[in-house]
Amino acid sequence: RISSTVTFITSEQATNLRSVTTDISTRDSMTKEGDVNDTKSDAEDPGDGQLAKESLFYPHVFITDDKFTWLPAKLTKPVGIEDNTATVELDIPGDWSKSTVDGETVDRNEIREVNLKDYPDYELPKQNIDRSGKLLAEEDMSDLPNLHEASVLYNLKDRHYRNLPYTRVGDITVAMNPFHWIDGLYSDEKRRFYNDNLIWNAIEKEREMKEKMEAGKGDLQDSFFNKPVDTFAPHVYETSAYAYHDLMTTEQNQSILVSGESGAGKTETVKIVLRHIATIENSISTAACPTEDTGDLEQPEIVSKILKVEPIFEAFGNAVTRHNNNSSRFGKFTSIYLDKKETKRCGFESVYAVTGSSFVTYLLEKTRVVSHGPGERSFHIFYHLLNAPEEFKASVWDGLKDTTQESFSYLGSTEINQIDDRSESQLWEAIQTSLAVIGVEGEKMISLMRALCIVLQLGNLTFSPDPQDAEGSVISSQDELLKLSHLMGIDPSVIENAITKRKVKAGFDWIETKVTAADSKDSCDALAKKIYAQLFAMLKENINESTAPADIDANINSSDHKYGCISMLDLFGFESFKVNRFEQLCINYANERIQHRYVVDNFLSVKDEYEREGIETFDVSDIENSAVLKLLEGRMGVFSILNDECIRPKGNAESFVYKLKTIYKDSYHLVVKNLDRPWEFSIKHFAATVKYDARNFVARNNDQLPKDVLECVCKCTNDIIHSRFETIASERAKQPTGIRRKMGATSATVCTKFRTKIIALMEFLLTSKIRYIRCIKPNENMSPHTTDHLVTMRQLGSAGLVKAVNIAREMFPNSLSHDKFWVRFKCLTKLNIDENLDVKEQVSIILNEQFKDKLPSSGCHDCFYRVGATKVFFKPGQLELIESRRATRKHKAANIINNQAKAYRKKKNFLTLKRGAILVQALARRKKEQAELKKKKEVVLAIQCAIRLARARRTLQKKKEDRAATIIQNSQRSRIARKEYTRYKNAADMLVRAMKRKLNRDKFDAALAVVVERARMDERRKKLLSKLANIEKDDILKECEVLIQYLGDELFDERGHVYEVRAKLRKEQEKNAQLRAKNENLGANTGAQKIEKTQLVTQNKNLTRRLSSLNQSKNTLNASLRDLRLAESTRASEQRKSFALMQNEMSTRIDQLNADFDQSFQVQDGEVTRLKRKLELAEKKHKDSEASLKLEHQGIIDQYEEDLSNMLSALEECKSNHESEYSSMKESLMRQIEESEAALCAQQMKNTKNVPKTIDDVDPSVKCRYCGASSDNWKRNPNDQSMKMKVDSKNNDPRSSKVKLEEHRTDSQSSVGSENSVGGKRRSALYRRSSR
Repeated sequence: RISSTVTFITSEQATNLRSVTTDISTRDSMTKEGDVNDTKSDAEDPGDGQLAKESLFYPHVFITDDKFTWLPAKLTKPVGIEDNTATVELDIPGDWSKSTVDGETVDRNEIREVNLKDYPDYELPKQNIDRSGKLLAEEDMSDLPNLHEASVLYNLKDRHYRNLPYTRVGDITVAMNPFHWIDGLYSDEKRRFYNDNLIWNAIEKEREMKEKMEAGKGDLQDSFFNKPVDTFAPHVYETSAYAYHDLMTTEQNQSILVSGESGAGKTETVKIVLRHIATIENSISTAACPTEDTGDLEQPEIVSKILKVEPIFEAFGNAVTRHNNNSSRFGKFTSIYLDKKETKRCGFESVYAVTGSSFVTYLLEKTRVVSHGPGERSFHIFYHLLNAPEEFKASVWDGLKDTTQESFSYLGSTEINQIDDRSESQLWEAIQTSLAVIGVEGEKMISLMRALCIVLQLGNLTFSPDPQDAEGSVISSQDELLKLSHLMGIDPSVIENAITKRKVKAGFDWIETKVTAADSKDSCDALAKKIYAQLFAMLKENINESTAPADIDANINSSDHKYGCISMLDLFGFESFKVNRFEQLCINYANERIQHRYVVDNFLSVKDEYEREGIETFDVSDIENSAVLKLLEGRMGVFSILNDECIRPKGNAESFVYKLKTIYKDSYHLVVKNLDRPWEFSIKHFAATVKYDARNFVARNNDQLPKDVLECVCKCTNDIIHSRFETIASERAKQPTGIRRKMGATSATVCTKFRTKIIALMEFLLTSKIRYIRCIKPNENMSPHTTDHLVTMRQLGSAGLVKAVNIAREMFPNSLSHDKFWVRFKCLTKLNIDENLDVKEQVSIILNEQFKDKLPSSGCHDCFYRVGATKVFFKPGQLELIESRRATRKHKAANIINNQAKAYRKKKNFLTLKRGAILVQALARRKKEQAELKKKKEVVLAIQCAIRLARARRTLQKKKEDRAATIIQNSQRSRIARKEYTRYKNAADMLVRAMKRKLNRDKFDAALAVVVERARMDERRKKLLSKLANIEKDDILKECEVLIQYLGDELFDERGHVYEVRAKLRKEQEKNAQLRAKNENLGANTGAQKIEKTQLVTQNKNLTRRLSSLNQSKNTLNASLRDLRLAESTRASEQRKSFALMQNEMSTRIDQLNADFDQSFQVQDGEVTRLKRKLELAEKKHKDSEASLKLEHQGIIDQYEEDLSNMLSALEECKSNHESEYSSMKESLMRQIEESEAALCAQQMKNTKNVPKTIDDVDPSVKCRYCGASSDNWKRNPNDQSMKMKVDSKNNDPRSSKVKLEEHRTDSQSSVGSENSVGGKRRSALYRRSSR
């Protein structure tokens, strides 16, 4: 919309403008000259620059064609300045046959010669081509570089082919009927998107901006982007959302005018907008506060009722035509009333909620009741009724049962039985539901349906001439008359007389005359049309009573109420057919009125302001239609002359046309042609010139029933018909007579009533803000994706879109007073402007300076701005451009001030920090150096530990592998030894048994010898005693006897002792053999330990070499660090100027690092000293740039120290583990060595005579040298199997009860040997490490 409101934008908003740097007017002027030579565009776009160099040769053009109106083509050669012809080759796109009706008939490569005289300014219209060579398709056709009829046609065609039916032309939404439902185009998500962005969020932002402005924190420039149209795709939801938004913010009524010819989709568009507006209120819960859980919001009852009454209008007002299967045959002005109600939902104090609606209808096509063209149908309701259930039809009228559409003459035959993919039966159920909503049910429903039957039955009456009077007529179909009589409740003769006869008043008497059959038929048809019109009016009134608020008269257009209102006008678009009748005249008059309202609102007011400012104005003669309105509705206009002709007796079309042409013979808008017939005349409308056929103008304008017919109908028993026609009769009876009769008759004509309605509509629109939706029918076949060029161009011309946009592009929508401009933008100039000059001259100087780099080829800046008497006017985008420059200048100045302030503050802080840093450095440097020295020592130790850890890990791994191998070997050896042991044990058992047999034999022999000796001695003693029996017993004999006895005992004892000594000798010899075997084992273990010692020495050498390698790595790392410091020093020299503020702090850290490196690498003192001197020299030369170096260098050092710290911690942990393992292994080895030495000593002691002979002889404090068990355990547990104690119980002699410890010692020694064999190598290695 054109607005003179002063607006400003910020620099950020200016950069977001889609076309702030591309001036539409400049582009248009360059297009007219064929010149696209913008140097800035040349630098940015080589393709456009090449086009500019060939300003006289733009190859992509459009040419006219009789069948397709415009065809794309290419110039085969440049057109000379004086040439009147051009050679072109058709440039047909690849999708032409799919997107164009009859597109296959075009020769794609045809070459044509065109005459430039047939084109404006001898120039072919240019195509809008992108870089890829394809036609541009813009959402807003105002953005097309080359705007003309052809570009508009192909832009709409391309979007229609791509299922994009909506296109924007400024504030006008152009809707191409897609002829099929597009998925997602009207989804809930799409509806919520527009509600969120254009209503709730927008209102919230405006409220915040208003609060900021009231608080003094905002600026007028913040309100520039109130409605970012370009950020959203064009849609009818956009139009309805803006209407609701403006109603809430401005509390001004809103109107949406939907126009277009039949089949363009007006009715569906209004339904879509109506549903959207009715449901906007509920979307606040999910839009403004999505986190609020509102549950499923039910639709208010009034909203549901408004949406449910729409099928009534479709059933009674729509019909099937050649253009559309659901064509609306009446005009409708729908008003949705919204009341502001308080709410606390989502931060809104109040919202507008739907409280009701009202409907005003215009120009119902009543003639469709009695006649319709081939392939068309009458109104839908008749077909719905005939497809109702038979029971219902019988309840309405017996004659309706088993009838079809062929049963009634008005309906005829048709093959169409579905509307919008819904059967007639389904539609009947829907209309029943809708009628019940407005209270039409039960008896009232029956009365309504019977009234429709009366209309249908009137069509079945046939008339023929009266046999008795040729000038009269009679009803020939008496059967149909009887059915009609039954329906109406009137005597058949009364009906026949009312239709076939007339009463004429002659003086004071009434004379009855007969009429012809044709006139009787016309009367019958007129009655049918009148009844249907009254039924339609009655339903409209019931709908208004049901849906309108109680305090509003819904049957008139009025803004005198407390409610907000959003209205939608669904009216026929401009019509121009082969034969144009009275209805087309009325429709075109209404469109002229709407066009006049559009021109006044958008152009004439602006033109008056331009004239006051002394600015050359644009020409609106092409779209300004005041003269046409004066011709139609003036005091002696078309309607006035027609009304006079209707009042005059025997008024006719020829007389009407003659008067019209006589009065307006000099009018430009009344076209008089010599070849016109007497009843034909032409009017030059704003869209096109239309020729009208005035026949039947008088009859259709009168639209009154004869008095006889009216009186007859008033007798009808049908309640609806009786009441409606009684009202008509009473109103006619009140009409005045005489001169007043003429005025009353004039006011009762159709054109007068229609004009009155249109004027009331225009008065209502004056109080509202208007938005426009132009519906276009792309083709006559109702096929999707295809466009008929002729049909589309006819509608574009009727809508006047191209003319309106061309004029809008010549306007200056933004303006600013001289004083405001000077105060606001004087900061942009670098010139010294004399303050004594007039403000207008000062403003001109600033503007010339600002636009000097955009000077077009014409040499003036008028295409960008105009300086008026009190204001400066700007083309679109130019004021925003200057505003963005001002914001940039202010931003730069603020940056300079900010930088100076920051510099002063930083310098002051820097000096303070510098003095403090010097003191802190002197105190902290010594402590830091001491701490760093200690730290570096720890680092060196950590490195050593890390090396040792690595080696220890490898050694440990090898030990684990050796241990595993040893375990496997021990297992194998144990198996082999166990097998050998079993074999040896069996052999030993045999030897023991043999030895025992031998020992027992010796003992037996010795005992036998003793017994024999004793027996022999006893024998000898007995013999001696027998010999001496006779000898006198004296003392000598007694002593000898005692001596013999003693010697015998001693001999016995000595013999037993010898036996025992021999046995012990044999045992000792066996023990000595065992000890020799043990000594050999100990010798072998000692050799193995020597071998392990040798291996440990070798590992020690390897570790020493590893340590030297790590030392070399450390040296390499030190060299890398030196190289890194040298590289960073080089980089510091390149960046010294940008980091001067951090010089002191970084130099301090560099000193610390130098000290750290001196302490860390003492082995290379000379190299570190040289690097230190070099760093000190570099520091003196490049102190300004060491800040950045230190940041990066410190990061590297920190990372290195962190990694080193992690390594040291790991080394410390491994070191502690290693030391604990080493100590435990060392103690184990030393313990084993001590046990071995103790075993050797004990063995030596065993060979002496101090060996205990029995368990009782063993010292309780002595422990077993193999298992560590004390002798007390032996005594307490003599049956312990682990002790392997065996007592010889064969001999009762206590001395023979000895403990057999051989097997116990053998088991203990075998276990000790196994342990020695498993861990021998480890103990030897640990022993060698401990000794090292």
